[in-house]
Amino acid sequence: MSTSKTWRLVALVSVCWAVPFSVGTSHATPEQDCHKGRYTAAAKFLACEAKATAGFQTTGDVARYLMATSKCRTKYDGVWSRLRSKAAGTGSTCDSPRLVVHGDGTVTDRQTALQWEQKTDDGGLHDKDDDYTWSSGVEDADGTVFTTFLAALNTAPCFAGHCDWRLPTRTEMQTLFAASFPCTMVPACIDQTAFPITAAVPTHNAGYWTATTWADDSSSAWKAFFDDGAVLAWAKSAGGRVRAVRGGL
Repeated sequence: MSTSKTWRLVALVSVCWAVPFSVGTSHATPEQDCHKGRYTAAAKFLACEAKATAGFQTTGDVARYLMATSKCRTKYDGVWSRLRSKAAGTGSTCDSPRLVVHGDGTVTDRQTALQWEQKTDDGGLHDKDDDYTWSSGVEDADGTVFTTFLAALNTAPCFAGHCDWRLPTRTEMQTLFAASFPCTMVPACIDQTAFPITAAVPTHNAGYWTATTWADDSSSAWKAFFDDGAVLAWAKSAGGRVRAVRGGL
């Protein structure tokens, strides 16, 4: 190898070693630490819920399943106080209350990074008592949840200025429960300051639809019941309540 090529190789190797070394010495910002805490907690919650669901698939014991998922939620709910304590004085989004009421009919959950619809009791589009079907037939996502409710939210100018409203997943919906199962909170098992209006009558229509189809039967999807904190599979053709969600802090 010529002398000139040798020197160019040495120079290239020196640059390659120098770049990662300088990057590796940087420190995460408070907001990056906050995000890391969110993702770590969410991953543990999802894994815990999946394990509880696996147990249900094996035993078919509904009560045992509900208690198991309740324990998952309890652990997850305890995360924010630790994240906030760690972030104290940093100015990151973890250094603040978990729920933020925006005054435009929405609430942001800083732990999940989700923005939720608030319900009303005025007979309008957001009324807590409105019934919607998940499917118009057996399993397709073509019921009034999608064709009427979500379509209206996502039609310009769009609800609260956003056009990406959707149904929450089963896991996302459970993050709204404010107590472990069986919940006895009155009038509903949800934070009453952020979500003061919530249908909680223990009937099938009072369950809130999720986007998650039941793996054992594609004609059913999971519903969340805010009278006792239960999450159960229900026929998609049945009526149900809806609380829309979107991602983003």
